[in-house]
Amino acid sequence: MREMNKGLVSLMFILYLCNVLVVLKLKAVYGNLTMKAVLYTPGDISNMRTGTVAKPAAEKSKVLIRTYYTALNRADTLQRRGLYPPPPGESDILGLEISGVIEDVGEECVGKWKKGDRVMALLGGGGYAEYAAVEEGLVMPIPESCKFSDAASIPENWLTAYQLLHFLGKVQSGEVVLIHAGGSGVGAALIQLSHLAGAKPFVTAGTDEKIKKAKSLGARGGFNYKTGDFSDWVESITEGINSAVWARK
Repeated sequence: MREMNKGLVSLMFILYLCNVLVVLKLKAVYGNLTMKAVLYTPGDISNMRTGTVAKPAAEKSKVLIRTYYTALNRADTLQRRGLYPPPPGESDILGLEISGVIEDVGEECVGKWKKGDRVMALLGGGGYAEYAAVEEGLVMPIPESCKFSDAASIPENWLTAYQLLHFLGKVQSGEVVLIHAGGSGVGAALIQLSHLAGAKPFVTAGTDEKIKKAKSLGARGGFNYKTGDFSDWVESITEGINSAVWARK
């Protein structure tokens, strides 16, 4: 009986060593198969926590990015509260934009991406994690003059503002640009982009503090919409002329 127990212990030890070797080999070939991420249970912010999840892979036309920075968008706060589910097939981890470096490139990628490239990316979800796998068409190089911390807010926030202002609004120098939600992230970007385009940005916001901040970013003026109807104010800032007033809600 004692000899049988010794044999059983030896067998279990050998199996344990085999499992260890398999794990080490997998790590050598594929790297660590897990990563840290911010997880949550829908509800209050206190339900957020750090946990361990499976690490995504750079499959087909995707690139794997090691996340350096991410950003906070309103959609993240809504999703955390259970009011804004991620699109079908996307990660349920929060985070719509990131900056970082490329860790791996899928075999079907057509771009000249390589490991170590500085990039920023637009995501359907998954930014609040150590790694994110992203379709290469949603990945952009970071200019050398741009910091990782700044680049993280460009794909979702600043490109949304640029698209609204130039592609849809077709803003021209000298025009009045009326920006609703002037205290928001996109609103802050619109103020600065309007100023750069030679336009005259004005904002509406829900507090005087937000209007003060908007003015510090280049807004010509602001109206607290909680104090009344802003239509007369709009007429005054356009001097009653049928100027091009473009609004973003």
